[in-house]
Amino acid sequence: MQIEEEKTKFAEERLSACLSCSLILFGFLSERCSLCGCFVRLKTKLKSESCPISKWKRV
Repeated sequence: MQIEEEKTKFAEERLSACLSCSLILFGFLSERCSLCGCFVRLKTKLKSESCPISKWKRV
């Protein structure tokens, strides 16, 4: 259970950074990064991914 809480916390922190970024594009069904084109709600959950402008790093 603790592992799931940690996983959720790291994803929430990353998502928060993305949603407050000036490069975010808000769409009808999703939010995307205008720099790399990713769907931020998905990308922020992947430990192997990182932000293209270093707002968050790989885990």
